[in-house]
Amino acid sequence: MTNNTHTNPAPRTTEGTGQEQQYYAYFISVMDTARQGLRTTQIQLFLTQAITTLDDVFDVQEYIRTNNPGLENAAVLGFTLLRMVPASEVRGR
Repeated sequence: MTNNTHTNPAPRTTEGTGQEQQYYAYFISVMDTARQGLRTTQIQLFLTQAITTLDDVFDVQEYIRTNNPGLENAAVLGFTLLRMVPASEVRGR
């Protein structure tokens, strides 16, 4: 996530291990204001790191607002980790 100021002091990578990078597949519930009132929608989002802080949630919220036309006022209501996904399965989604 781009604005995350927290860093992992001991990151674990798969580089050099022969293992493919894994992504976190999240189900994100979003509320947004529409002309007719409030609406909710759900998004599946693939991240390279886990959501562990409120700053991470705000980063996801900002990502949704800037990359999804019509969701400029979106607010994350909740999220859950669905599964870990190999990078080869994420590409092209």
